[in-house]
Amino acid sequence: MGIASLFNRKTVSERVKEFVDLTFRMNGKIHEPNYLMVEWGGKEDGGLIFSCRLGSVNITYTSFDRGGSPLRAELDIVLVSDREVRKRLGEEGKSSPELTHTRIVKSGDTLPLITRDVYGSPGFYLRVAQVNNLDDFRNLIPGQELFFPPLGSNTKGNE
Repeated sequence: MGIASLFNRKTVSERVKEFVDLTFRMNGKIHEPNYLMVEWGGKEDGGLIFSCRLGSVNITYTSFDRGGSPLRAELDIVLVSDREVRKRLGEEGKSSPELTHTRIVKSGDTLPLITRDVYGSPGFYLRVAQVNNLDDFRNLIPGQELFFPPLGSNTKGNE
């Protein structure tokens, strides 16, 4: 068993690629990166469970074999909180997806990001584009006001 396990070990490069693919790359089934659950400490000492996504990763290889293959890697990661909308709103005592919102577009804004900000999910961006009669939702104009209807509402624009 000991010798066999030496031949089945993944290289540092393979392990780093596997980590990045699992935590950072787009998941084709959900069309966004995977959700993560980070657990710090144990239940007995009141440990922390953190729902998040990997915001960024900086990889530094620090040790190499004679052939130049990495033997050690340090991954500096940034985790971004990403709790489920219903859970977060329940904890905060808010019901903001059921309220009407307006936002003024700033430089660099995208409709999926603003929609995620308002509703907690970017999945409603096509509905918001339709409600706002946007022909090209990829090119928002800074200063433009966007209407975000309540979830579950059939409201269209200024009706």
